Amino acid sequence: MGGMSELTTPPAPDDSRALPIKGLRSAARSAFKSNLAICAVVSMLSVTFIWPIMSPSALVSTSYDSLRTIFELIHLPQGEAVLAWLRSAIAALQRWTSVGSDASAGVISSLYDSAKTSGSLANALVYALNHALFRGSLSSSIIAALAFLVALAAALFIQSPLRLSSLRFYLETRIYPATSLSRLLFVFRRRRTIAIGLAMLYKIAWLALWVLTIVMFPVKYYSYLLYDYILAENPETSPRAALKLSEEMMRGKRWRAFLLDLSFLPWYLLGLLSFGLVIYLYASPYRNLAVVELYSRARADYLSRPDSDTLFLTDPYLATPPSVDELLDKEVPVSAIETVSPSAATLLAEGFTAGKLPVVSYPDLASLRARDRMRYQRDYSWGNLVLLFFAFSIIGWAYESVIAFAYVGHFVNRGTMYGPWLPIYGCGGVATLLALKKIRDRPVLTFFSAMAICGVIEYIAATVVQKVTGLEYWSYQGYFFNIQGRVCLEGLLVFGFACCAVIYFLAPLLDSWINRIPVKVRLWIMIGLTVCFLTDLGLAACFPRTGDGLTSGI
Repeated sequence: MGGMSELTTPPAPDDSRALPIKGLRSAARSAFKSNLAICAVVSMLSVTFIWPIMSPSALVSTSYDSLRTIFELIHLPQGEAVLAWLRSAIAALQRWTSVGSDASAGVISSLYDSAKTSGSLANALVYALNHALFRGSLSSSIIAALAFLVALAAALFIQSPLRLSSLRFYLETRIYPATSLSRLLFVFRRRRTIAIGLAMLYKIAWLALWVLTIVMFPVKYYSYLLYDYILAENPETSPRAALKLSEEMMRGKRWRAFLLDLSFLPWYLLGLLSFGLVIYLYASPYRNLAVVELYSRARADYLSRPDSDTLFLTDPYLATPPSVDELLDKEVPVSAIETVSPSAATLLAEGFTAGKLPVVSYPDLASLRARDRMRYQRDYSWGNLVLLFFAFSIIGWAYESVIAFAYVGHFVNRGTMYGPWLPIYGCGGVATLLALKKIRDRPVLTFFSAMAICGVIEYIAATVVQKVTGLEYWSYQGYFFNIQGRVCLEGLLVFGFACCAVIYFLAPLLDSWINRIPVKVRLWIMIGLTVCFLTDLGLAACFPRTGDGLTSGI
């Protein structure tokens, strides 16, 4: 089977109490080189949500201050010249980034303005929402409290699950060279987002208590080093059990773990010269992979003990890939196995039932079964597309009406017609399902293509409605990057994310539900909705709707 992808073979576990630093770093470097670009991307994504707590400007300022301190300590003769050049470069960058537009409306414009003045994205978000939803009526103390809660929630329930998912990525890429970026959603897909956030808070609370003792903090820090990796292997592990298990696995290994971290110190110092880029793009993923090697060897050592508790270390596929017999015994659908390896289904169809499957991605069996039921790469019947059109139109109407209620404080029928639907949402949803079928496996391209399609539909709809009725039902004048007030960047971003949600989640789910309805009942529902819609369309064309919050703005 010459075309079969090769697996990354992990080093044989040696005496884990010795844990040679060079061996750990060598294995980590090998895994890193085989997946350099994607590991760097994972590292950058996993730290993205630190910005609600530390803004980019604060990060640059901290790096600059650190460099100045280092130059003073080592008495570098050229230090002042380097700092002067950095000051001028930072000033030039700030002048360039301060160039904005005259936009003053919308969440993006408010976010852009407040981010420049508040220094924190959490504050900026709260200020923007205060401006957009409450017309600036919230007091500064309420804004400060809300900003703190936003930053805390982002750190616990976005940053922490994302970081843990990135550790899961590193655990898998050690064995499976084609581990996908989609594994960054591991914790979210396992529906453990809140549990993981609280688990991180549990660990932080214990470390904070140990800080008070001063002497014991370094010991406990390295005792808890594998806590995150245990949760990355099994997110169902309780925080208390994970903490105890980490202490057991790190017994006799804390000093080696400290030396391992110390060996990365030059890279982190070098990272200061690049304002963190070397850290995030190289040192951080390299160090994470080294700790993964440490975890793997400590795990093997712990499981070899006669008194080990195997209740939580339950994922054998993180150590060795499965055989085809194992996958078949799990009753995984062939179409789901194909998502692990494109050639797997072909091999099974040819009667191949022995030996190793060319598994190049981690076989998350539970996810594979769910994925088979929620396949987004499917064909939609024309009858189901009609019903999906009405579903998207009603959802869009509800969304617009809720936004209007938030602005004016009372219900506003935001539909251009009399019924509870906005056909522009139905057109956008169905159009992207049909037009983007061939690129559904490329989410980034799908996102930008959906933005383009919805932008064209919205622009044409605004033009046609204005010509036919003489009314303007929406205007983006004053919004950031708008085109003749008919479309704007903010709206297109919303449409892009909404269409991705439709393509990858909502449409398959609704299609599965619709298919459960008897065909005759489906037909009568479709006929009834179509008659009501066409009647409403005729009434709206003859007697256009007007009113506060509809044609006079909100």
